[in-house]
Amino acid sequence: MQILLYAKILYLEVKAVKEFCNEHIAQILNYLKLANSEIGLLVNFQNKSLQYKRYVL
Repeated sequence: MQILLYAKILYLEVKAVKEFCNEHIAQILNYLKLANSEIGLLVNFQNKSLQYKRYVL
């Protein structure tokens, strides 16, 4: 897991899992609240094609 915070605007979480589950979504939403960030990206590199989801508070 790698977490990047860019100027408190963008929060990036990198995963290598088969698919996102509810725990991953809850985790990034909690991190967004704690960091006072506006936008979060959850990125998965496990599959052949890049999978990502964008979250906005």
